[in-house]
Amino acid sequence: AVSPDGSRIAFGSDRSGSFEIYLSGSDGSDPVQLTSMKAPDTGTPRWSPDGKQIAFDSRLEGHSDIFVISADGGSPRRLTTEAYDNMVPSWSRDGQWIYFNSDRSGIPQIWKVPIQGGAAVQVTKKGAFEVYEALNGKSLYYSRQGAIWRSDLTGENETRVADNPAGRWGLCGEAICFLDDNVSPAQFYVFDLTTGRRTRPGTLDVGPNAWAAAGYDVSPDGRWIIYTRVDSLESDIMMVENFRQ
Repeated sequence: AVSPDGSRIAFGSDRSGSFEIYLSGSDGSDPVQLTSMKAPDTGTPRWSPDGKQIAFDSRLEGHSDIFVISADGGSPRRLTTEAYDNMVPSWSRDGQWIYFNSDRSGIPQIWKVPIQGGAAVQVTKKGAFEVYEALNGKSLYYSRQGAIWRSDLTGENETRVADNPAGRWGLCGEAICFLDDNVSPAQFYVFDLTTGRRTRPGTLDVGPNAWAAAGYDVSPDGRWIIYTRVDSLESDIMMVENFRQ
């Protein structure tokens, strides 16, 4: 994730032995470890609008929960405590709410929780996974069933906006930027929300397809994209002796 001023990057790495959140310069310089969760999985860092805090998810107790930590370091605050998977956080434009995906209602839906903590509020009703609030703070864009949908902030007045075969996507100004890594080379698309026109600026080499390496973000000025690239995948053939008893 690129910081609001474009000067820093937040990313997940297992270089310490477990996945943690790190910060670096926008060119990857001077990486510094931000979290020490020591959980099976920690990731999806998202900057607050003022760049002072970072929301992330972590499987500290077997299920995923939403946490917030100062971009300067310190102890993270836990915002969800229920025994459900709560993941993929995203900030409201005023910095007062954090949206997230949760299966607490039976299927994955978008919920939101106050940044100060408190009871979570359900937003979507028909299912959704990843969400972003529009630049004007008046609507939501979220993914579901291979498409991007738009609704008001309460999840009502839902409209299908665009197909999303890619998986990796994000808002970039008044457009949606897609990275389709299901083909090789990966295709980069831009969908203009005003005209409904889709363009393909180019292709990207993201390496072999690997779900665990699906990082992707667009810089606040819409001029740059940041993405993970898989350098190699390895596997081994194993033999189990005396398999039949």
